Amino acid sequence: MATDLVAIVHMSGGRWVARCPRPFCTNGECFGRCDDGTTGGLAGDSFRCRPEYGGCGLVCRAQWPDADAVPVIEQLVLARPVPATRNWVPGETPSHLLAENFEHGIVPESVFRDGQVSLVGNEVTRGAIEAGRHIEIGG
Repeated sequence: MATDLVAIVHMSGGRWVARCPRPFCTNGECFGRCDDGTTGGLAGDSFRCRPEYGGCGLVCRAQWPDADAVPVIEQLVLARPVPATRNWVPGETPSHLLAENFEHGIVPESVFRDGQVSLVGNEVTRGAIEAGRHIEIGG
C-alpha cells in the first residue's frame, strides 16, 4: 500500500463500510459478506476499491474506531429496529448513540448492568468512573 490515502470506516444501515478516499471515486466497500454474496473490499485494516464493482482499484489502509469502541457501537446501533437508522460516524460517542436510543424509546438492558449507566429523569449518568457526567435527553 504505497499511498497516504486512508479509508475511514463508519456504520451505515448496520454494516461496517468505508468510502473510497480517492478524489472523484464514489465507490464504497463493506466489511464481510455483501448483499450479492461476494466479500467486500473492507477487510481488517485494509481497503480495496474493487474495480469489478465500479471502483477505481485503490488499495489503502482502513481506519476503524478504537477496538474497544467497536462492540459498544454495534450493541447500541444494532438495537435499533429500523435498519436505515443503524448508523454511526466518527466523532459520535457511545453516549451520543445511547441518548439517541433513549430519545426513541430504545433502551438496551445491558447498558444498565453493573452500574455502567443509570437513568434519572431525563439524564443518563455513567458509573463511578465518570460520576457527575450526564447526557440530557430530549431538550
